[in-house]
Amino acid sequence: MISKFILFSIFIWSNILNAQNNGAYHSLVDALKNPDIVKTLDLSHQNLDVFPEEVFKFKQLISLNLAANNIKTIPDSIGTLKSLKKLILAGNQISTLPNKFGGLERLETLNLKYNQLKIYPAVISVLKHLKKLNLSRNNLNFIPNIIGKLDQLEYLDLSFNRLNKLPNGISLLKNLKTLSVKMNDLEALPNTFSALTKLKTIDASFNQIKAINISITHMVSLEKILLNDNKIESFYFKLDKMPSLKSLNISNNPLDKIANKIKVSKNCDFIKDDLY
Repeated sequence: MISKFILFSIFIWSNILNAQNNGAYHSLVDALKNPDIVKTLDLSHQNLDVFPEEVFKFKQLISLNLAANNIKTIPDSIGTLKSLKKLILAGNQISTLPNKFGGLERLETLNLKYNQLKIYPAVISVLKHLKKLNLSRNNLNFIPNIIGKLDQLEYLDLSFNRLNKLPNGISLLKNLKTLSVKMNDLEALPNTFSALTKLKTIDASFNQIKAINISITHMVSLEKILLNDNKIESFYFKLDKMPSLKSLNISNNPLDKIANKIKVSKNCDFIKDDLY
């Protein structure tokens, strides 16, 4: 029994040492012992009230996780982390971002869900290499057209906010593959939406959308469309001409008179139950 415990302990410590050899740390104290090799730092769930200034000693830092803390402000020095590619700030009390945030020139992933953002931080649109952006579960009621500057963006989550419309600028996100705007107050999707020809998944469920006035059939990459729990009364598209479409959910909409006329390809999972 003792030998098994010893072997297990050796295994755990071996994994910790391997992680540190790869530059991955879960302790700020341990990371500060080797600041020049720290590449990944996970300080989530640490009850931090302020952004740890010691982080700026790690010049090779690529990934920083500060999720589930109580951080309210981000210091201007954040822009000095020139190697940073992934930043997770989910589950804090952040309401704004400093202008120096734009100094994160290599940032590819930014997670700000579960914060206190009321206004879209314009500095985000300076991040030219951003591929994944999560702004879900904030208090946003408006997204400006400058979001269209993020032309490398592939994933965008704006769900669980207070948006009543999306900007036309969103159609400039030519590389966007996944978009979630569920649980907002949207009444329509932008007419220019069909320009998102690389989009594979759109989740616009649980909104106030009354009609779909975009040329969905031009969005040749679409695989999944979630429009359930809206106010949609009309939906006239020849979806059977979209072989890439694998899933369509229009349940809980007042479409009962025409739902049976909607045609999809044989390979598509079509959910239309609970129409009213």
